[in-house]
Amino acid sequence: MSSRPRVLEINLETQEVSLGVFSSQWPELERVAAWSGSALAWALQADAARSEEPPPFVLAVGEAVRRGVPTAARLSVCGLGAYTGRIAEGSVGGSLGRRLASVADAVVLRGRAPSLSQVLVIEEAGTVRWEVESAQETLGAFLGHLESTYPDAGRLAVGPAALRGVSFANLAVGEDPPSFVGRGGLGCTLAAMGVMAIVVEAPEVTPEQEAEDWTALLQSSPRLRERGAGGSFERAFEASLGHDDLADQAAAKALASEGVSRGVSLRGCAGCPTPCGWVFESPDGERGGARFNALDSLGSALGLVDPAETRQVLAACDQAGVDAKEAGAALAVMARAQAQGLCEGGPRLGEVGDFTRALKELAMGAGPGWSLAVGARALASRFGQVTPTAQGEAVRPRHGVGGALAAEVAARGAEPMRTFAFLLEGGVPRERARELLAPLELSGRGLDPADSAEKGRLVWWHENFVAGLDSTGFCAFSAAGVLADGVMELGELAARLLGSSAGADPAEELLARGASLCLIARELTGSLESLPEAKLAEPWEEYRALRGLDAVGAVCPEVAASIGTHEVLRWQMALGIEELPEEQAAGAGGRGAVFFSGTGGIRRALGGSVEVPIDFPVTLRDALVVLSRQHVGVKDMLFVKEEAIVTAWRDGERVDLDSHLWDGDQLDLILAVGGG
Repeated sequence: MSSRPRVLEINLETQEVSLGVFSSQWPELERVAAWSGSALAWALQADAARSEEPPPFVLAVGEAVRRGVPTAARLSVCGLGAYTGRIAEGSVGGSLGRRLASVADAVVLRGRAPSLSQVLVIEEAGTVRWEVESAQETLGAFLGHLESTYPDAGRLAVGPAALRGVSFANLAVGEDPPSFVGRGGLGCTLAAMGVMAIVVEAPEVTPEQEAEDWTALLQSSPRLRERGAGGSFERAFEASLGHDDLADQAAAKALASEGVSRGVSLRGCAGCPTPCGWVFESPDGERGGARFNALDSLGSALGLVDPAETRQVLAACDQAGVDAKEAGAALAVMARAQAQGLCEGGPRLGEVGDFTRALKELAMGAGPGWSLAVGARALASRFGQVTPTAQGEAVRPRHGVGGALAAEVAARGAEPMRTFAFLLEGGVPRERARELLAPLELSGRGLDPADSAEKGRLVWWHENFVAGLDSTGFCAFSAAGVLADGVMELGELAARLLGSSAGADPAEELLARGASLCLIARELTGSLESLPEAKLAEPWEEYRALRGLDAVGAVCPEVAASIGTHEVLRWQMALGIEELPEEQAAGAGGRGAVFFSGTGGIRRALGGSVEVPIDFPVTLRDALVVLSRQHVGVKDMLFVKEEAIVTAWRDGERVDLDSHLWDGDQLDLILAVGGG
């Protein structure tokens, strides 16, 4: 972005409105703000904090959104989370971001409206009018009312739980079906400012001329094609292979087939050729979206195995307007307490009707379900239980050391999308991961989920990468797909997204922007509340050395002075590396067979599990060549530019391309975009 970002300032108390450019007494914040998107949002927060002003509520869009790049429709929502008590940020797709981009790069709300009934309507010229609306019984009903009242507009709204002060209430973007954003309690924050909804009546930006080229690139990624067909549920298959708990494994496998069997359509961000979310229809005709991670938080932990029942609970969360992960954790605590006789009237494990009723009571502010309002942490403390949390947020147990570390130390919060370690998930081959991570080195231990080696650098790199992407507004899933498959190199992707501001080294520019953004976020959130547990000590030391943090997680002064420059990437770059593990012995030669299976498109192409007669010794890479010759339809999913792009699982262990196979091996092939 070459010019200073346009900021629409709205004082809720005085109803004063001004459209101007961002300025700050701190030059590094002006440099960061110029990158737009989430970088602008965090620069605004940092400017307020340094000026000792209350945190504003910010909606911001990136340069790629303004240019109409396909699958770049992400709107950054950033403010003080009512539940976590720290600055929180989320991204959400839909037309809202593309409409806002035609007005300003950011909308900034300050103060509090006189009454809790305000709808802010932002018009094309940047003018604002104030409307008064009445609350509805459900968020769906309120969104329907907004759609009929403001038909040609983008809409962001709070639900009944936020209006009743539930601290983990979120926000909904009024599409069909709606999308949700605001982990940490941003819905409650907006409601506390006296705002029920923000409506943008401006037209969407015009897609750039290169839109067709972008579309062709995205559609050439096997992972993105599979995600488009699987609606993110292809991730459930991979998760099922890594789960130790048999109940979790059964629930994940049930989810893996849910979209194809029950979904009625797919949805995605504006301009995306590979939509990634299934749309389901309830028996009463209500349409709702669902992704694997949300459903995974409401399934086996509540004693629910049938995905249809899990979707009922998710729909109840959506109608109340509360975050599904926080609500799921709180429901699980109450259900366990009910089973132990510690509370009366709470939901019972495995009883879907109990859970949906409790969520309706939470939205109404009455009945036993209202006890959920304090959140999972407080409920667990009340009943003497332990519930998984990280940085104040409920989390599902993460498979592997990298995911656990990211949840504890990521500067922008515990939500996986803030780090999105796609190299550790989705079966990216080790050679490809090394190419992307360079100049940092990666040994054979780095991609082993259970090994602590090199997880600090992997989390650091991914966090920089995602933060840099978020400043543009481009979809992290799309970026991960084309990079993992080798459709694009990081430098090419960065050059396309950053345009004239990419500089001589676009890849480094993108990562440096992300690193600066993360340092600002860490400045605002401060040192860690507690240091990572003993098993994470080694990767934590590596991570903090790269990030430039002191022993308790605060930003070192010399590193803070580098914010906004490429020097944020220079800290301790020459990290040590362990020797590669000894290659597995090739074993005896001769004729034998390997059995391949998969899910989604791979399973359809193979027609189920297949036996491949083959000569040993043989590596996975060579075996995939033989497989694709015998089953021609699967080749386009396993190879890009004649390079194999998948790995496999064997008895719960990852098998990379250069690993040797054994006669009789049963292999599950993975083709997923990690983190979905």
